[in-house]
This record gives sequence, C-alpha cells and structure tokens, in this order.
Amino acid sequence: IADDNGFLFMYGARHFQNWEITGKDLTDADTFLGMFPFEETGQADNGSIASWTVNTIIIAGRKFDTALGVHSSLDETEKQKYDRRLKYLRNVIETVLNNLCAVKGIEITSARVFRELNKFDENTDYVGCELSFVYDSGYDNTIPDYPVALAATNVISTGFSANWQAVTGATGYYIDVSASASFATYLTGYNNKSVGNVLTLVMTGLTSGQTYYYRVRSYNGYNQSLDSVKVTVILP
Repeated sequence: IADDNGFLFMYGARHFQNWEITGKDLTDADTFLGMFPFEETGQADNGSIASWTVNTIIIAGRKFDTALGVHSSLDETEKQKYDRRLKYLRNVIETVLNNLCAVKGIEITSARVFRELNKFDENTDYVGCELSFVYDSGYDNTIPDYPVALAATNVISTGFSANWQAVTGATGYYIDVSASASFATYLTGYNNKSVGNVLTLVMTGLTSGQTYYYRVRSYNGYNQSLDSVKVTVILP
C-alpha cells in the first residue's frame, strides 16, 4: 500500500518506544506510513485456542511547513494550518483502510484513531489508527472468485435478463445496474443489490433505446469477491 501511494514505509519496534521520526529521516513533504508489530492474545477453550484477538497500530505522518516556507508562508490562521495537516493525514489513513478492507478482504472489528501535532521535531505530525482484528477458527476467510457475467437475454424495449455463471462456494450474489459505463450512478435499488443464490435477474420498467450496464459479485457469508467484467445491454 505504501509503495502504491508513494509513501515512505517505516516499521516500529514497539508502540511508542524506541521509535522516532526526525528531520534526518524525512525530506521536505515526505509522507511516511508506519506500522507496529501485531500483538496477539489467545482465547482458550478447554485447553485449545478458540480464537485470537490481534492489535496493531498504523501511523501516517508528514513533515509539514518545510524549511523553504512553502506552506507556512500561506496567509492562514493557526486553526487553518492544523486543519490542513489533519485533513491530509486523515485522507492517507482512509486510503490505507480502504485498501485493507476492500482489496484484501480484512474485517476490522474496531479502530481507534488518534492524532499528534508536532509530536516530533522538524514540524512532523501524524495521525494514527489502532486496529483490532479477531481470528476465529470457525470463520471462513476465503474470498470467493468473481462470477463470469454472461450476455443479457430476453432483451426487449423495456427490459432484459442479466445472467452470470455460478461460483463454487458462493452463497449469493450482488449486482450493480447502471446507465453509466463507469457506474458513476446506479438505477434506484440496484447498487450492490443482493439477489440471493440465483444466476439470473429479470430487469423491467426500463427506458427503450437506453444503454445499460451490469456487473456482479459473489459472496459466501463472510466476504465478497471483486467485480465481474461489466456487460453492456442496448435496448431496442
């Protein structure tokens, strides 16, 4: 995640111990993503481990208001300066969490966000997020394959049937239907619509001559897949 977003990655030894970022580590406007080791606690059940609770901390920081005065020379109040810093760092944390949850299929059971302004020297600030995960031996962490979306059938001037192939292990499917090729907007009620464990959805009440698009995802009760390839449907 750090590499994909151009962040400097740093790995800490312990929470807030023997770990300090200074101007020696960062150049002007460097953003760093820090992470601490996992701390794990097991819950025992009659001599065996029933589940693990795992905690870690990620920190996004940046050296603001560089020596050249690029930012600090702006005509802004102290509050505006802090708002600017926090907004940027908060967006970094949000990017990281979106990557963890959406791409890797991790469920964050709880999170505590904290912030420090001028924690270190050289005007380096950070926003941190303490994460808690639960590893349950009965939890299926498998992310199902995405469905193969098939061409629409029964295409008429006011509707069509959306189709897709079955995915092994899936217990149901979500579908998106849109008049936008980029799915910038959705038909009402068809944004991540759960249709159950079926392989066809009949669409009615549509506009003749309009082009529609649909894509499908599978789910297994714990996780959902990535999107299928979108299908284009042109109504006569």
